[in-house]
Amino acid sequence: MISRFDYVLAMDGDNLQTLLRLCPDSLRQRVQLYGDLHADYAGQDVPDPYYGGAAGFERVLDMVEAISVRLLERMRVEGA
Repeated sequence: MISRFDYVLAMDGDNLQTLLRLCPDSLRQRVQLYGDLHADYAGQDVPDPYYGGAAGFERVLDMVEAISVRLLERMRVEGA
């Protein structure tokens, strides 16, 4: 399944570990934590906004928007 995708992105460390366990060694470079795509969020999980009230949703939205811009830049450079 992972072979069908260029990027397999996990929003948190638990899901990242699950994906890595399911992934063949030859494709592990395709699996990464979403936050690692942006230097400001490297190593960070994207938190569940449900528990942070309105401010939590704003924080997650800001985070996802910033990381998504970096992902699109990376895809343009790589020609994905």
